[in-house]
Amino acid sequence: MDVALLLQVTIAQDIKEIFKVLRKKIVGRKISPGTRLREGDLALEFDVSRAKIREVITLLEHRGLIERQTNKGAVVRMYSLDELLDRFEIFGVLFGLATYQATKFSKSGTWQPFLSFLEKADNSDISESFIRKLLGELYKMQRQVILAANNDPLAAMIFQYYDILGPYIQKVFLVSQNPSDAIKAHKAIMEAMEKGEAAEAERLRREQLHGTQATLVKYYDLIV
Repeated sequence: MDVALLLQVTIAQDIKEIFKVLRKKIVGRKISPGTRLREGDLALEFDVSRAKIREVITLLEHRGLIERQTNKGAVVRMYSLDELLDRFEIFGVLFGLATYQATKFSKSGTWQPFLSFLEKADNSDISESFIRKLLGELYKMQRQVILAANNDPLAAMIFQYYDILGPYIQKVFLVSQNPSDAIKAHKAIMEAMEKGEAAEAERLRREQLHGTQATLVKYYDLIV
């Protein structure tokens, strides 16, 4: 879903698959920011021509995951704090809209399972394994909100920004070791969505993201 609009049917299937593999590795930080992507090495790894690798690199560049540098070629992009904050502002507007639309289109009971999870999580002992599990559940929750908005162009833009911001958000969450505020913020959003209060849910979503943005500023030097 998140790459479907980017990978049109006119793109060869093998290029789509290579793009998905490299995208996952970059977003998951298995390929670190600053790493050079060598066409020859990738062509050998995936057993395709260098021309096809160049097409994949172009897709990754459009996705905002790599940049072309003089004398280096394609390099996994590292974002400055100012660049991240600029993208966070756009992400907040887009995700706020998705939250509003998802609330309007959802039936009663849709968000209750997430509320139940958050209520249990708020009383859990904090550990690194708990925080990682919480991050996974929050991502599922956010993904469901995006899909429930039923707007493919909006979803494509949000997922693209999340590819850039997600790794930083997760690192900040792990460094801060204080999930209580995040749990309460998401719980308030889910409560508003379950009640069908679309405008309030959007407001709370943007407020929650502003809080995450402030935390990113606080911990940025520790995660780059």
